Amino acid sequence: MLEALTRPADGDEPETPSSSTTLPGRARAPTRSGRRCAPTNACGSTSTAFIADRTTMRGPHHALLAVLTSSREDFEDAEDWESTIEFGTEFRVVPVGVNVVHANLDVANTDFEEFAEAAQDAPDGVLNWWQD
Repeated sequence: MLEALTRPADGDEPETPSSSTTLPGRARAPTRSGRRCAPTNACGSTSTAFIADRTTMRGPHHALLAVLTSSREDFEDAEDWESTIEFGTEFRVVPVGVNVVHANLDVANTDFEEFAEAAQDAPDGVLNWWQD
């Protein structure tokens, strides 16, 4: 599990995530440009925990559970909260994708709901863009 978490997504040497980190097929422009967030949410700081539970340890992908740690009170606007949780408050992601998800959430390049939607759309319910 540890080796899978530290392996670079593209097979090259590990990079330090930056604002230029993008997802396959995604634009580089921040997606949260119009969002109004309460100071506790800080729009751009990661509010997601990655959990290795029983399913992680026993599943074929060892996919971690990404859980939104924000609550309705962290958003000034109810509409923003509803948009954030449209596809749920958790999703599974393969270990090699955790750093990419974290970096993109941290720089507000991709919103939580975009990752949750992609996982929901995956045949096995796991965000798995980085696997062969």
